Amino acid sequence: MKTSVRKEFSLRLVGLSLVAVLALGAATTSPAQAQSASAPSAPASAKAATVQTVSGPAVPTREPRRKGLNTGIKVHGHWTIEVRNPNGRLASHTEFENALQHDGQQALAAILWGYTPGDWAIVLDAASGDTQLPCAGQVTGGQAPCIIGESGDVFVTSCGGGLPAGLSNSQCFPTLTIGDDSSHTGTSLSLGGTVIASATSVISDVQTYLHVCSFSSTPTACAGGGGAPILEAFEFTAATLPAQGSGSCGGTGQLPCAVNVSAGQTVSVSVVISFQ
Repeated sequence: MKTSVRKEFSLRLVGLSLVAVLALGAATTSPAQAQSASAPSAPASAKAATVQTVSGPAVPTREPRRKGLNTGIKVHGHWTIEVRNPNGRLASHTEFENALQHDGQQALAAILWGYTPGDWAIVLDAASGDTQLPCAGQVTGGQAPCIIGESGDVFVTSCGGGLPAGLSNSQCFPTLTIGDDSSHTGTSLSLGGTVIASATSVISDVQTYLHVCSFSSTPTACAGGGGAPILEAFEFTAATLPAQGSGSCGGTGQLPCAVNVSAGQTVSVSVVISFQ
């Protein structure tokens, strides 16, 4: 079922892209043609104000093009991770940027196409192959990634099974808060929450996840599972922090190094996703 839905979505998206290219071409050529054909002649004084003298005939000064459909939109994800000891004392403060993932691009395209957005989650993990993970497995025990979700959302209620591969044995914390950033500009999304580390480990792989439901699902049913058919749980943004002592982190122009945590410490996370 998932494969057929995604194939159908991909074919429709290609069709929409072709229509958008044709429409964009028409939008960028026809106004200029209409202007040259129908614009009245300006008074002599007005022409003099918009003409530059060059080595040849006078050339009208063109106004710079306004930013429009040809301007790329960048998605930024700014992370802040603070680790505190059980007595509340700050042990470390780390800030860095992450990148929009290919799955995140697919999620945005799906939502624009008409699929229903659902729940968000923050995942704190260690690098692939590292056996020292920051949380305790909820299903089979042992060490596992930490998931921050809202109480009752699909990531928390499915923590015992049904999550994407690699997250099925995670420990889930229903502490996620969602809002805009402190500037309240309406162009960003703020995610935050806390976990309690259960092992001495590092946090080196971080992700935000967004799950998306099918056309037939309502936003209310999609947010929290509710039996709604789930199209996909998309890895929206992600970053990998290099290991301490690797020489590739912590310096000028470099990412910070992986965050050390110990059992019993509280890890507070804030992610601001903005569109510019």
